[in-house]
Amino acid sequence: MDTSKKKSPDQKKLIEELQKQVAEYLDGWKRCKADFENYKKQQEERADSFRIYATEDILLQIIPVIDNFELAVDHIPQTPENKLWKEGILHIKKQLDDILSSQGVKKIDLKSGDLFDPNIHECIADNAKSEQKSESCTEDCTEHGESFVVEKITRNGYIIGEKLLRPAQVTIRKA
Repeated sequence: MDTSKKKSPDQKKLIEELQKQVAEYLDGWKRCKADFENYKKQQEERADSFRIYATEDILLQIIPVIDNFELAVDHIPQTPENKLWKEGILHIKKQLDDILSSQGVKKIDLKSGDLFDPNIHECIADNAKSEQKSESCTEDCTEHGESFVVEKITRNGYIIGEKLLRPAQVTIRKA
């Protein structure tokens, strides 16, 4: 069979149109595939976000229990009889800490002398003014452009992912 037959202009035109149509369909398919991949990523992000927010309520109920364990440990008399009891309490607290950690919750890293950050700290007393928290304690710290530092941490703060779960309660003083 002779394949060297010349194609008529109509056939060439038809072939060109079909090639354009094939390229158009291929581009459409590629766009659709990319859109679907983006959709899958968005759905995974939404699922992760939903999981975080769905567990937030239970985590906020666990955190005060951890606070109470820390207070209990701080007030155990240092006697030989209490050593095993204290170890047991610390073990239970560690289990609760592990639950928080497994859910992506982190304690806000904070120590005395750190700069006060109203985004993650809650001012409960301003020792520069020697007064307990007023309604505007945090606003006063940020409005006047003065630098304040954490003097004492009265309650730990926690974050989950990028979200503040609970601010750290602190007393402050001028830097």
